[in-house]
Amino acid sequence: MQKEKKYFYLSGLFRSGNTLLSALLNQHPEIYASHLSPVLDYAFSVSQNFSDNPADPRYVESKKSQNVIKGILTSYHKDIKKPIIFDRNKFWCTYDSVNLIKNFIDPRPKIIITTRNPFEVAESAIKNGPDFVDRKMAEEGFIWDFGLSVNDNRANYLLGNNGFVSQIQSFLHVSSLPENKDIFHVVKYNDLILNTQNVMDKIYNFFEIEKINNNLNNIVLEEKENDEALGLPKDIHKVYPTIQSNKADPKNFFSNYVLEKYKNLNVLGF
Repeated sequence: MQKEKKYFYLSGLFRSGNTLLSALLNQHPEIYASHLSPVLDYAFSVSQNFSDNPADPRYVESKKSQNVIKGILTSYHKDIKKPIIFDRNKFWCTYDSVNLIKNFIDPRPKIIITTRNPFEVAESAIKNGPDFVDRKMAEEGFIWDFGLSVNDNRANYLLGNNGFVSQIQSFLHVSSLPENKDIFHVVKYNDLILNTQNVMDKIYNFFEIEKINNNLNNIVLEEKENDEALGLPKDIHKVYPTIQSNKADPKNFFSNYVLEKYKNLNVLGF
């Protein structure tokens, strides 16, 4: 008889080792870590059509609404034979996402957040997809400061109030809320790169999964993302067979203006 499936969540910052971690998790014989999953988007879309007011035509009994939302998650992964599933979406760590899980799926979920120094995130994003960053800046009407270098303008976009890094950073405070104690497990990029097996062992402990020795000489991404079809830089989610550090040195990449302006930007310990 097949074991009842357990569902966990993999989230975190862009360029913080999220894809590498999913490949390592998939080495475990009982774990399936998904590609970038649409489950969260589906669940939010459906949940917005429910009402807890009996007078509202959209009223649905709480148990039935839970069945529907949880059914999205379980149906999406129905064909997966492994008993432990990590649904991967970088936004599972937001306040609204955590409440959605609690209200409809599991009152005590467990979620991984991958994180990284925000300056390193910005540098990595620029190096790996400068055209993509420039396109997003244009689409969102970013106003360039022609007194700054190109990379400093990109940093202002990525690290500023509406940028990729700061948007997610503003959500991550949810991990520190008392009601979310023991829900989140934080994985820092540099730890993952430099102390890989130790990081994996801590993950197995947190999720109460039997430990394995990961093969760090043959890392394979089982489900490749079609990055270009998603409008992302080609191979932005590429994983190498062995651990490759995406080296970043913000002090040599950004001006002192940028380093000083965003020095208080904190992302889970950085």
